[in-house]
Amino acid sequence: MPLAGSSLLRRSIDALNDAVVLEAVFVVLAPGDKLYAERVGNVRGVEALYCGGATRAESVKNGLTAIGRRAEAEDWVLVHDAVRPCIDVTTLNRLLHELENEPVGGLLAVPLVDTLKRAETGAGLRALSTESRDGLWCAQTPQ
Repeated sequence: MPLAGSSLLRRSIDALNDAVVLEAVFVVLAPGDKLYAERVGNVRGVEALYCGGATRAESVKNGLTAIGRRAEAEDWVLVHDAVRPCIDVTTLNRLLHELENEPVGGLLAVPLVDTLKRAETGAGLRALSTESRDGLWCAQTPQ
């Protein structure tokens, strides 16, 4: 799907590829994908991996397995959903800088602004109460 003249995937790739601290960008695709070459093409520093799974989690696992042979134990891996094409280089580099000495990793997040409801269990699915948003955040990618 195009956005301002580029596919969502290409916009995400460009943002990741423009981050000066990244050594490589891997794109996990479904085995047999035919649209990537047409809609994205060859991009400097980007390698397509045709090992995607049935779910996001399976695709992440397969991608990590595929790049695991090339990664060092101290390397960081960012997992980013291509359907979130509005990540900017400044935010990405700030995340990487903040995590420079972090031993376990991190993620981008924004404070929860949506109204949060608790529903009754069962078939009725009626809202019982409004929950407090205090201290709640929405995780974003990359993670």
